[in-house]
Amino acid sequence: NVGDIARFGSLVFQLLSLVQLSLVLFFSLLFSAGSVAQEKDRRTLLLLLMTDLRDRELVLGKLCSSLLLVVVLLATSIPVFFLVHLLGGVSWQQIAWSLALMAAVGLAAGSWGTLVAFWRQQTFQTLAISVLGLVAFLGLVEGAVLLSGGASAIGGWVAAFDPYRAMLVILDPLGVSTGTGDRVALQSVAAMVGLAVVLNGVTV
Repeated sequence: NVGDIARFGSLVFQLLSLVQLSLVLFFSLLFSAGSVAQEKDRRTLLLLLMTDLRDRELVLGKLCSSLLLVVVLLATSIPVFFLVHLLGGVSWQQIAWSLALMAAVGLAAGSWGTLVAFWRQQTFQTLAISVLGLVAFLGLVEGAVLLSGGASAIGGWVAAFDPYRAMLVILDPLGVSTGTGDRVALQSVAAMVGLAVVLNGVTV
């Protein structure tokens, strides 16, 4: 019946959102780190540094070009999410916040990969430190949330740096109806964008 179809649509949306969030997180990281590492392997980064490009133009240019495939991934998922919306059980609000969170997470992960790639010389070191740093960051955030308490104000702000926690709140229909999903999603998107700005500033 209609209720079964709506529950199926909600389940499909949850599955696609969590899988795509993981893909965006790691693809952004690996593509950004690999792009700069490839320039170092071919010894063309020195040629770029000798041009009239400013530091921020070089860093942001490499970052944006690396994230192009991730942007295409997000763009191709929009029609799929709209088709899932036709099944019911998913609101436009949930789709918009999930895509915004994925974009912000991709930007932050790509910024971290670019920072490590400009810092380290060897490709293996770059990829290893990037992935281990990402996993360690998520583990530290989870540990800090558990120590401070998820219900406290500090725990809420620390939890904003965990994209999976924010995505689970967005996927909860009760969170959307009560307004909690909007608040948590906005905090997480702002935290990811702020983190990306800080990482890019350090890289520059």
